[in-house]
Amino acid sequence: MQDNIAHITYDGRIIETLYTHLDATAHLCRKYGEKIGIGTICELTGFAHDLGKASQAFQKYIRACNGMLEESCMPANKDKSDHSTMGAQVVHR
Repeated sequence: MQDNIAHITYDGRIIETLYTHLDATAHLCRKYGEKIGIGTICELTGFAHDLGKASQAFQKYIRACNGMLEESCMPANKDKSDHSTMGAQVVHR
């Protein structure tokens, strides 16, 4: 997961790894969740929210759309793959 990309700035200068993104989101969610007594579940939810970005389909999409691959990101990968439901599936299991 360390080498997977979560976000790239529009100018391509900053690449946020998936692990960095999930870890930062988890910490932020815990902080806000603790205010109402649900810090742990919020941390888990924050960490899981973008797990689907680790899929090969999403990694191919984000790299293609940012010029890191010679192929076009459209139209074959325009759906960005389903990166939003994997985290919920993992938590449910």
